[in-house]
Formats: sequence, C-alpha cells, structure tokens
Amino acid sequence: MKKIFWTMCMLGAYMAQAQVVDSTKTIDSTQQDNFVLDYTNARTFKLKDIVVTGDSKYSKNQIIRYAGFAIGEEIELPGTKVNNAVKKLWRSNIFSDIDLYVDKIEGNEVTLELALVSVPSLGEIKINGVKKSQREDLIKQNKLNPGVKITQSLINTTNNKIKDYYTGKGYPNTTINVERQPIVGKEDEENITLNVNRGERVKIKKIIFEGNENLTAARLRKKGMKNTKQKSINIFKSSKMIPEKFQEDLKTLVEEYKSVGFRDAKVESYNIEKVDDKNLLVKIKVNEGKPYFLGDVTFSGNSIYTSEQLQRIFGYKTGDRYDAVGINKKISGSEKDDDISTLYMDRGYLFARAIPVEKSVKNDTIDLEIKIFEGTQATLNKVTINGNTEAHDHILYRELRTKPGDLFSKSDIKRTMMELASLGYLEPTQIVPDIQPNQDNNTVDVEWKVAPKSSSQVELQGGYGAGTFIGTLGLTFGNFSLKNFFNKKAWKPIPMGDGQQLSLRAQAGNGYKNYSLSFVEPWIGGKRPTALSTSFYYSQYDYRDNYGIKSKLDILGASVGLTKLLTWPDDYFRLSNSISYQLYNFDNYAMTVGNLNYENG
Repeated sequence: MKKIFWTMCMLGAYMAQAQVVDSTKTIDSTQQDNFVLDYTNARTFKLKDIVVTGDSKYSKNQIIRYAGFAIGEEIELPGTKVNNAVKKLWRSNIFSDIDLYVDKIEGNEVTLELALVSVPSLGEIKINGVKKSQREDLIKQNKLNPGVKITQSLINTTNNKIKDYYTGKGYPNTTINVERQPIVGKEDEENITLNVNRGERVKIKKIIFEGNENLTAARLRKKGMKNTKQKSINIFKSSKMIPEKFQEDLKTLVEEYKSVGFRDAKVESYNIEKVDDKNLLVKIKVNEGKPYFLGDVTFSGNSIYTSEQLQRIFGYKTGDRYDAVGINKKISGSEKDDDISTLYMDRGYLFARAIPVEKSVKNDTIDLEIKIFEGTQATLNKVTINGNTEAHDHILYRELRTKPGDLFSKSDIKRTMMELASLGYLEPTQIVPDIQPNQDNNTVDVEWKVAPKSSSQVELQGGYGAGTFIGTLGLTFGNFSLKNFFNKKAWKPIPMGDGQQLSLRAQAGNGYKNYSLSFVEPWIGGKRPTALSTSFYYSQYDYRDNYGIKSKLDILGASVGLTKLLTWPDDYFRLSNSISYQLYNFDNYAMTVGNLNYENG
C-alpha cells in the first residue's frame, strides 16, 4: 500500500481563507501506476467523479456545476482548473471552509473530494449600547437582515462601518465586541450580538496655526478648515474630529493660500494632541513661501475667438496676485460658467481644451501662456430619456433644448435640467445628463436620466372664526391628461401623463360656500411653449341678521389666459394676457359701486 500527499494552495486574497490540508487517502499501488504528484510538472487526468463531504445543504450536482467541473473532462493536477474552482466557491460567500483532496487515482482517471463547511445564516441581530433609532440605522446601513450569510467579510465591514458612523458623530474611540451564538436545532443559523462602546465624545478645543504671517488664524479657520471646527459659542458649528474631513481641509488650507498668490504654500506638519478624554488640540504648521504676481498673459492656438475676447473672459491682468485657484476656474471650472472652456463648449467645441502654462518665473513674477486646442465642433447624435414612467414621452422631449443635429452646448444642458425640474412631476435631484462623447466622429450622445415624483396634492383643513366653522377640501393633479378623461382604462385613479394641471377646491361654512376649478395646459402648440390657463369659481354668502332679515350675495367668475415664452430681451421673459368675467347677484345685500349704494341687483 502507498499513500499520496497533495497540498492545495490558494493564491492572492484566498490565501487568508483557505486552510492548507494534507490528504492521506490510501490508494493501491497497482491502481495508481506508481504515480507521484509532481508540483513542478502537471499531469493530465480524466475526471471520473467528485465526492462532496461536509455539512453543505446544496446538492452534489449544484456544487459541481457552480465550481465549473464536468465529470469526464480532462484536468491537470496541479492546474488552474482546480484553483479556479475553489475561487468560485469562495466568491459565493456560502462556505466558511473549502478543502480539495485527491481521493483516488486509477490509471489516467482521478476522483476528487470537496470537503465543505457552510457559512451560517443570520437569525437575529442585537446591538447593545446604542439608541433605538441609531440601532435601526445601523442595521439598515449594514444590511443585517435575517438570512444574510455571516462571512468574515460581513463582520469586518460591519465593524468598520459602525466605527465610521460614530467617528462621524464625534466618538473616535468606539469599540465593538461581536458575540456569535449558534441556534439550537438550526445548525446553519446563528444569532449575533454587537456590544458597542462609543466611549467619550471628543471635540476640538482649539486649532492653532504656526508659520502663518500673511493670513490670520481666524481666516484660515474660517475659509481653510471648512469641515473641522474648534469649540465656539456657535452651537450650530460642530467641533468633531473626522479624519477624512480633516485631510480634505488640509488641502483646502493650501488652496486658500494659493488663491492669494502664495503658489508654493504647503502644510509642513500637523499634530493632534489629546488634552483630556473629551478634548483635542490641533496644531498645524504651514510654510507660506513668498507671494507671486501675474506677469504677461498670452494666448496661443485660438482662431475662433480673438485673444482680446479670451482676455475679457479670463479677467486677470498683469500685476494681479497670482491666484492659481481662480486662474484654473476661469479657464475650465467656474461655478458661474463664465470660463473659457464653457465659452467654447457653448459653440459646440466639446473637445476643446485650454491649458495654462507657466512660461517663465522671474523673481516673484510669473508669465502665463494659455494654450488653446480648439478641435472640431461636436453635434448631438442620440438624445434619449431614461426613467420616465409617469408622463408621455413627447411631453418631456418637447422640453429638451438638446436635440439631434444641434451643436453641443453646455448652457443648453443646464437650461434643459432647469426646464425638466420646473415641470413638477420629476425629482429635481435625480435629473442627470449622461453625456457620451465620441471624438472619432465628433458627435455626442446624451441620455437624460430622470425619476418621477408625485405631483398630486390633497388639501383638507378646517377653521373657526367670526362665529362659524369653515371647512376646505382641495385636490390638485399636476400631471393630468384631459384627452383621456373619457377613457376608462386611463383612470388609475385619474388619467395622467400630459403634464396638465387640474385643481378642484371647495369651502363651506355657515352661510358661506365657495367652489373653484382651474385647468392649465402648459403647451398648446408651436415650437415655443405657450400656456393656456382657465379658471371658474362660484361663491355664495347667505345669512340672516339679528332681526331675521335675510341677505344673499352670489358671485360667479371665469377667466382665460395665455402665457407665451419670448425671445427678447432673452428667452427667460414671458408675456401674459388674460380676460376675466365676474357676475354679482345680490339680494338685500349692501353693495357700493363708485359713489352709488345698491341693495338689490
């Protein structure tokens, strides 16, 4: 009799998870053909069978298919086939232990054994040491739902997320103890208890700057440390230490120096000292360097716009402080879109680039050359809308200022976002233009990603005054469809989809009634939007005075209006016209018209 020993080694990230096991399977020497497993020279076998052992609840065939094996196929030992099979099983996150053995070798046929231990599922999760609302947030954020597989990755990720959660709330010393309890009668389930100890809340007592001679500490704290604040009488300013935000603020600090000409400024060092269990002292040492000034500014490569036109957009002149941050914004990143790149993109030059080059540095003066690569104008190719489930497609497409065949325009993109948001039945924060440029043929596809929101409102209120109770019921539908009013299939619960607005309102009290109806069609036709608005209302006052004398007043009114989008002075102006009619019918009700008094009429 002879024994074969084979060690299955995992590579990379799997080495930490795989358990190295020696297989001591007894094989008759006459059957194994004096085979010795050579790790340097692979040998090809026909896979006769795979034996699956362990407590896995999955069938043998399921595991074999998932691992990528096929009975009867040829495999190499050692080889990438078996390595990849184990990797696939690890990636499934349903096994906590995977061992692969050579079970039998008969001539050129081999039988393998997969020894598996299933990952348990989560039964119940308990989190101690936190408030109920925070507990619910933590469970939701970490997706700790019953049935989730309890992998080591889940435990580590949950630990880190909870620590980050409390660090963001000012508890940087949070510790977490994890207890796992097997459930009796359910071998594949466990309960988990997380014991959270937040520790003391830690705040920043003081932020001290060293080396700052030209910018005051107050300015650096205000404009540089935007997310990291020291204690103050302002209770709305948080003084928590959040490491990620602190690192961001160190970069902002340097940017503040560069914005006033200190081009070489840097943070040399920082130190965070523990004053006591609840307070920190932050010391930041800066090296300001010297201030720089702007010398000559030249433009090259520009043919669409003259250098004088570009200089007006650029704004900075010879002798100004060398504002590295502002210069970059005026070239390709202004929040107001008054930069050179936007100027080009609004004429279709999507692929244009403007690059500032420090041509020379003489003492404290920097000559700047702005190189322009204009490229070719880009036209819109495909323009689509994705995510619209409420309005009919043409209602949204007519609002687009980005249409196939037009030149690309950054301003049109922003204006379209505004127009879509103003409709009222799309979520403004989820209107996203996915711009997909194709420089090979100078075209660009735009996919507008949108998400619907409810545009209907119900108003129900009541009040008491002047000796009477008045109740109000109002209904507003912001995406109504009048043309489907008589279509029974469209009532879900009302016909929707044409972007029209229908409002119904009723008020009633002792001796008082008021009913109103209004309808708005935002676009009655034409290339530019013209809105038609109509309204009808009826009011009635009917009461008796202390002497039993009855008075009555009825008011009937209607109005029709048109609102048209203009092109002059620009297309933000609208012209509104309306005509209205009112009929007063009164009986024993004192009315004054001009200098005349009426009681009936």
